[in-house]
Amino acid sequence: MKQSAALMSSALALLVAACGAARDPAKEPEAKLKPGQYKIGFSGETMGFAMPKGQGPGTKDQIVCLAAEDIDGWPKPLVRSAMSVPEQYCTFEDDSRLGNFLKGKMTCEADQEKAPGGSFSLSYEGNMTETSTKLNTKMSMNIVLPPEVVAKDPEQAKSLAQGMEAMKNLTIVIKAERLGDCQ
Repeated sequence: MKQSAALMSSALALLVAACGAARDPAKEPEAKLKPGQYKIGFSGETMGFAMPKGQGPGTKDQIVCLAAEDIDGWPKPLVRSAMSVPEQYCTFEDDSRLGNFLKGKMTCEADQEKAPGGSFSLSYEGNMTETSTKLNTKMSMNIVLPPEVVAKDPEQAKSLAQGMEAMKNLTIVIKAERLGDCQ
């Protein structure tokens, strides 16, 4: 009787340990994202302050159809979509993948008429499976917007300065989840 109780206790301990084991994407075999229809979502604790609700890039979930060619270089297309910046204005560095752990940094030129010499970057890290991706991002900005270039009045200039300050510490969580085949 004592042996069966000990055996059951050991089995229960193994079961509990297996259930509580955390996923380590870096140790998984590399997954390739499946083409299909995806819901792309953006969230972050500072997004609401930096951009009024419903405005700005990435403020509404998008449903997109990703073909095999859209997935090449993943997650770069996903990171670019967060900032709505054309590909030719951005470069990627420190872009690495270990198993299904993703890490990198995208740097983009600012509008050179409004912010000469300005740029911003989005550092990211996260993980993926065959049907989903989640990236935690942090923005850093090297932009000075002269108020006279973009503001119509002193109140707007003050609001713009506050928004720019908030965006220096903008964090965005980007999620892509496969919903099924493209329709």
